[in-house]
Amino acid sequence: MLKRNKLAVLSGLLFLMLALGHIPVNVFPYAFDKNAPVHLLSLIIISTLYAIYIITNHRKLNINGKAVGLVIFLALVLLASAWQSPDFFGSLVGDAGRYTGAVSLLALLIVAIFHAQVNSNQFKKIVLLYSLVVFAVSVIGILQEFDLYELPGDSGVTSTLGNLDFFSAFVATSIPLFFYLFSEFKSKIKLVFIPIIAIEIYSIYLSGALQGYVDLGILGIGIAIFLVRKWIPRFKSSLNFRTFIGTTSIVIWLEGIFLMPFLGTFIPVLGSDVQVRIRGQFWLAATNQFFHKPLLGVGPDQYGHYYEKFRTIDSVNEYPTILANDAHSSTAQSMATLGILGVIAFTLLIALLIRSILIVYDNRIIARASLYGLSLYLFVYLSNATISPITLPNKFLFWSVAGFLVGKAYLSSITPAPHQKLNSRSLVAFLLIAASLNVFVGVNHAIAQYQFMSNWEKFAKDQKTEIVVVHNKFLPCTMFYDYLSRIINSQGNQALEKFSLDQVASNERCVNAQITLAKLNYNKGDLPAMKKNVYLLTEIAPNRSEVLSLAGVYASKAKDKELFDKVTRQYVKLGITPLVIP
Repeated sequence: MLKRNKLAVLSGLLFLMLALGHIPVNVFPYAFDKNAPVHLLSLIIISTLYAIYIITNHRKLNINGKAVGLVIFLALVLLASAWQSPDFFGSLVGDAGRYTGAVSLLALLIVAIFHAQVNSNQFKKIVLLYSLVVFAVSVIGILQEFDLYELPGDSGVTSTLGNLDFFSAFVATSIPLFFYLFSEFKSKIKLVFIPIIAIEIYSIYLSGALQGYVDLGILGIGIAIFLVRKWIPRFKSSLNFRTFIGTTSIVIWLEGIFLMPFLGTFIPVLGSDVQVRIRGQFWLAATNQFFHKPLLGVGPDQYGHYYEKFRTIDSVNEYPTILANDAHSSTAQSMATLGILGVIAFTLLIALLIRSILIVYDNRIIARASLYGLSLYLFVYLSNATISPITLPNKFLFWSVAGFLVGKAYLSSITPAPHQKLNSRSLVAFLLIAASLNVFVGVNHAIAQYQFMSNWEKFAKDQKTEIVVVHNKFLPCTMFYDYLSRIINSQGNQALEKFSLDQVASNERCVNAQITLAKLNYNKGDLPAMKKNVYLLTEIAPNRSEVLSLAGVYASKAKDKELFDKVTRQYVKLGITPLVIP
């Protein structure tokens, strides 16, 4: 039995590694993030193994050219966007703490391709194992809530994801998969699903995150629609027309969610929620970033480096202490970071997915109740992803289901004819390049992470210890500069200046590194060098009080009237009385 199901068992074990992966609390006890780096490394390992499996079996891979073309198009857009970003390596790794850079998306594309070639019997077993892993995550969260299990991350029910919102989204969006499992398994097994679902809902209740309740609400509506489906009128139309209507409807739905923070009390509960209003400000900044670089965006996961430049004055006045390194919306994030080409690529992928669902439905490739369950899962996930950041284990599930459905519609079991082998070869070329790049980045990032954590442990235990630290391109600015500069600070200004210069050479939009250099140059009396720092700072972080203060000091010292007037105008916009610097 194990031999027959080895593919499903292997997939389940790999997902277990991804979802439960973390650094234990007693290992590197001072590390600030023990979850996300492990998720990234696990995803790279999994996708590499999947790529090897697909490549060694590619002669039987007969997939439609449209699907292959879309995958390659998205990959090219992704890499082109990363190349023109302010930090190429940061765009590859990801600079928002959740590691949602180019590498993770390439890995998820491989995950989708792997599940595209899985047959229906294998897939139901894989989904069962994936759902049991989600259940394990929820049980660990409950144990954590009652102080029976200690985990790194925020307080509360966070489990191995380190954050309440991440946990709630992961569990709540996965519950619709049981709708699929109910239609695939026999009655005796179905009885086991009921207490599992109840426990997962209880864990969502303990977390208290609003988005989990929203997901359950959407699920409830979806189940109600299924129950009354016999009374819903149906109209015959072409596949192309239904694909267009389905894609347009999804886009309108997602854009409707985007408008939710700005409709206020017109939207019950959510419209007046503080977190929703804050996210609305993040989305406005994303829109401004999109218009700044409309073609390819600001670069994968580079939202945070442009947020301060493009946040609104209202957000500064209302939420002055809140900075964002993520748009908290996959729609807004993709628009800002990948531009119109990225939006086109994802829209076409959604259209391909909807078309695949319709083909599977028309041809009854799988039971229609099963198809509805998988489609409902995809809808709940997309709705959640539009209002919240999504972790890599959560994304893994989505791309697995999406890949399976596209495979059912567009993957043929017939050995490809000679003229069709180009699709297979193109896909293999993509897998080789993507997997090689992922391994290269993954190994270097893992080494850099280990060195960072080791150095931080030494520093935390004895801040007088001299530690040799050099800038590493695989440790992006947002998450690491402040920590590393604290270590180097004890070694004197010369070492701190060299490290900061290396950082801005890698990414000139690293605000804190530019602030450090501006202060060091002022202390040295090097006004020409300070001028470069403050002029750039007033462009990339024009509303930060520390930046305005430094710019004002420089303008007064250098008698730079133009800059002084600019700073004064910015103070007025912020409703602050300008400081008169003699």
